[in-house]
Amino acid sequence: MSGSGKKVADVAAKAGKAIDWDGMAKMLVSEEARKEFSALRRAFDDVNHQLQTKFSQEPQPIDWEYYRKGIGSKVVDMYKEAYEIHLILLLQLMLQSSLWSIGILLNAIAGPAYVFLSISARLLAEVVCIEINAGIEIPKYVDTVTPEYKPKFDALAVELKEAEQASLKESERLEKEIAELREMKKKISTMTADEYFEKHPEVKQKFDDEIRILREAQRAAPAAARNPASRTHGHGFHQATRPRDMAAVRASPRVRSLLLLSQPDAATVAAAVRRSFTCASASPAPARGMASPSSSSATPSPYTTLVGRVSCEREIKRSKFIAIAAPVPNERAAMAFLDQVASPSSHGVYFPVKDPRATHNCWAYKLGEQFRYNDDGEPSSTAGKPIYSAIISSGIDMVMVVVIRYFGGIKLGTGGLVRAYGGVASECLKDAPTCLVKPKARVGMEVPFDLLGTVYHQLQHFEAEDIKQDYDTGKDGTVMVMFKVEYEKIENLGNAVNSACSRKIELFL
Repeated sequence: MSGSGKKVADVAAKAGKAIDWDGMAKMLVSEEARKEFSALRRAFDDVNHQLQTKFSQEPQPIDWEYYRKGIGSKVVDMYKEAYEIHLILLLQLMLQSSLWSIGILLNAIAGPAYVFLSISARLLAEVVCIEINAGIEIPKYVDTVTPEYKPKFDALAVELKEAEQASLKESERLEKEIAELREMKKKISTMTADEYFEKHPEVKQKFDDEIRILREAQRAAPAAARNPASRTHGHGFHQATRPRDMAAVRASPRVRSLLLLSQPDAATVAAAVRRSFTCASASPAPARGMASPSSSSATPSPYTTLVGRVSCEREIKRSKFIAIAAPVPNERAAMAFLDQVASPSSHGVYFPVKDPRATHNCWAYKLGEQFRYNDDGEPSSTAGKPIYSAIISSGIDMVMVVVIRYFGGIKLGTGGLVRAYGGVASECLKDAPTCLVKPKARVGMEVPFDLLGTVYHQLQHFEAEDIKQDYDTGKDGTVMVMFKVEYEKIENLGNAVNSACSRKIELFL
């Protein structure tokens, strides 16, 4: 091995050891970059191996003495010197290109964030070349990648910081808004219409405009009443005398909820209030001559009934008995109850109310003084009548009980059937949830427009429901107010209305 070849082999060995391959591999993030880096390491090892083996071997010797004899010593010596220099340069360029390739590929694999890895590889190439030939000047590496990307990284960091600040501000705004909504939710449960109008003066202005329009209509009412052309019969209303003044009328709970919860615009609120207090039904006004409360001969009394459907199940001598009870308001509802498909039992299992697969579907109902029962094929008075007796004993009214029997193969006899049907019906009603129902009557009264507010106040006080109005009373300036109220409150309501209005206002049933 010549001196130059040995020197190349030594430097190539040093270059292979000087590169920290494991350290650089740890700094790579993506799996794809690691794979490419491993391929690069194998390629470098191949080049390095060739430098240490093939290029370090002795080249074919040249017989310089032979050429000196034929050409002359001066020319041959000059050529020999140039040959050795160019051989060293060739080896140097091969090693340098290999190390520089490492730097370039590292830059491509790792990206700008790992530029210093490529710089290390290129500096190593310079050191190796200096060791091979210290007399050859190697150009310095100039990093053009980092200056190109650093401003972009700085700008991106600033942008991310601004986005973070904007996100924090938006979060604070939303939290504040949520807190305000929670506070508003606490206040609206007790807020009055006056408080709402104070917060929304545009709504109050809308109502003031409505009042002004009403007063103008009231002043024009006598002339309109004398002029048939001023009337409209599309809905049975007097066009010129239809009241629109709601200032004296106390808003219903439904309208107050609309005002407080939805916070609509002025036009929506005004329209909702008008709809609430104007005619909500096309029902005709009660006819003249209807009985007054004092003349009513049959006043329904309060009664106890079931809160909802209940059931129970018993097995008697292999026969299964299932009792199902439910509140019913009338006979039609009772018959419809039989046709229903299924009902939940006390065990969470669904059984048919009237099961065609069952041996018998016996039943009874009580609707005040009206009652009915059915044995459905059982011996007479052994099924339906005991069920009805159980209803009477329970004190529950407006109820229907159905007892379904699935025959188990053993006959019970007449007494056994009575005890079985009556017993399971009694057990079903024994602990069933009940409630006291106070019957209500549909009542009507003719009210002057200017007393609507006073009358509505009394209706709310006596818990009247389903309040409706009809303006086709045949009298100008009056409206028929119809509502439902408990029978026992009718007389007191009439007295309270007359006292508050300081005049006689008749009630019609």
